[in-house]
Amino acid sequence: MTTHPDRVGTPQRVLDVWRAELTPVAREWSLLLSSPEVELNHGDLRPGPGAGAATPLLLAQAVDLGAAAGADDAPDLATVLDASARAARPTSGSPDQALATLVALLGGAEAVNDRLRRGGHRTRFRTDGGSSLVPAEQAETMAALTGNPVYEVTLPALLADAPAGLAAYLVADAVLWHAQGWTPTTRQDGGVLALPDGEDLTVHVRAVVAGPSSSAEPVLDDPVYAAFGRALGRTLPLLGHGDLRVEA
Repeated sequence: MTTHPDRVGTPQRVLDVWRAELTPVAREWSLLLSSPEVELNHGDLRPGPGAGAATPLLLAQAVDLGAAAGADDAPDLATVLDASARAARPTSGSPDQALATLVALLGGAEAVNDRLRRGGHRTRFRTDGGSSLVPAEQAETMAALTGNPVYEVTLPALLADAPAGLAAYLVADAVLWHAQGWTPTTRQDGGVLALPDGEDLTVHVRAVVAGPSSSAEPVLDDPVYAAFGRALGRTLPLLGHGDLRVEA
C-alpha cells in the first residue's frame, strides 16, 4: 500500500470508504486500486469465480490471435466483440452463454488455457464459460487493453451502456472501460477510468455476498454493485478527481 507524498494518509481513507460501503452488503471483499496518487491492495486476491469480469483476458487473446502471422483461423473480431459486450454486463442477458461462446471462438477451453499458461497467467476458463480469475490479472489486462493501441478495437465492448456498478456515480462524459462478473454468491467489477490529466485509474473489486441472491438473474439495482459505485464516487475526491463524480 503506497501513496504519493502529497497525499499521505489517503490509502487508509480510501480503504475506510470502501469498507463503509461494502461491509453492510458483503461477507468479505477485496480491492485493487492503482492511480498516480495511490496504490492499494486489500483482502483475498487469490483466484475465484470470474464470470463476466474475466472477459478482458479473452478479448486480449482474440486480438493477439488476429495479429499473429498466418492466423487464418483467427476468430471473427466482430463476433468476438459482440459476445464480449454481452459477457461483460451481467444484465445484458445470458452473460454465461456469451462467455462460453467466446471460449469456443478462441478454440475451446484447452487452447485458451494453454495460451494463458504460456503467458504466465493463472486464470483459467471452462468450456461452459466459467472461470477461475486472478484479480491482478484482470486489472493488468484492462490496463493493457486501454494503454496499448493494438487493443484499441476492443474498447467499445467494455463501455457501459447504463450507469451501473463502478460507473453509477460518474459524470456523463467520464470514460470508464469495465467488465462486471455476477454469480449467486459473488459480485465483481474491474476497469480503467480515464483521468482528465491523461493518466488513468485502474480498479478491481470483488465481494462475496452475505447470502445467495434470491433472483436467478442479476439486476441493475443490485445492492453490491450499487455499493461499488458509491465507493468509487466517494474515492475520487480523495484523489483530487471529484469533478468526475455526480452527487449521490
